[in-house]
Amino acid sequence: MSTERETKSQKREAAKAKALAMRQIEQKKRKQRLITTWVTSGVALIGVAALVFFVVTGSNSLSVQASTAAPNNMASDGAILTSPTEVKQNTGYDLESGKPAASSAELEGSDVPHIEIYLDYACPHCAEFEADNSEYMTSLLESGRATVEVKPIVVLNTPMSYTGSNAAACVANYAPEKLWEFNSKLFALTEESGTNESGVRTVLSDLNLTAEEKKTVGACDDSNMFSKWVETATLNALARTDANNAQIVTGTPTVLVDGVKYPFGPKDFKTFMEAVLNGSTPEQIIAENS
Repeated sequence: MSTERETKSQKREAAKAKALAMRQIEQKKRKQRLITTWVTSGVALIGVAALVFFVVTGSNSLSVQASTAAPNNMASDGAILTSPTEVKQNTGYDLESGKPAASSAELEGSDVPHIEIYLDYACPHCAEFEADNSEYMTSLLESGRATVEVKPIVVLNTPMSYTGSNAAACVANYAPEKLWEFNSKLFALTEESGTNESGVRTVLSDLNLTAEEKKTVGACDDSNMFSKWVETATLNALARTDANNAQIVTGTPTVLVDGVKYPFGPKDFKTFMEAVLNGSTPEQIIAENS
């Protein structure tokens, strides 16, 4: 028994070391991307370490500093929807010392299937999965037959990847009831315009937010408030392994149903889910169709 515990501990420490190394590399890349963005947009550089941005909304000046905490309602590195307008409420976690909560812990006592979707808003395959299954998943949420967890990460490393994920975190933090709508509309934009990030603000403005929500979400979006969390959530996703110590998230979309990785195409997802809802386990369905 002690050998098994040591082995698991060693695996966890190895995963932590790998995640830390990847975080350091990505932080360097992120800093260089920010420098490039500032220079090409004609903004004078005051200093690389300056992470305070100023947003003017009407006559009010609002400053927002890049957060060192995960967004509220994303303590599992994802927002857990129990209906199209209801997100399981929880607080975020400190990026330096905290760990994301396990989805199973967040859903303790749930008796319906849980769908996790790791996604990149610049990913064409994610947009394809969304186009084929958004209406169906909405119906599952409306009927209470399943819960859905939206988990934005960065895989393609494009401006849209970062901007979309940060904006999703802003919505989850300040207007969680609009997250599912935001998710669908942003993927519709991706499907139409590819990795062009300029439409993110248009999608946000189409959400019919209250005046206060517009102010806070807009400032959060403009300041890249949750950029640190986006990187941490990505590293956490890449460090996630299954019972055989195999990496789970190897690309986007990565879809899991009750913790089991969905291996088929987007057009087969409804059939797969209906089999789960009729009593089959994901493992049984995969074995029968492999």
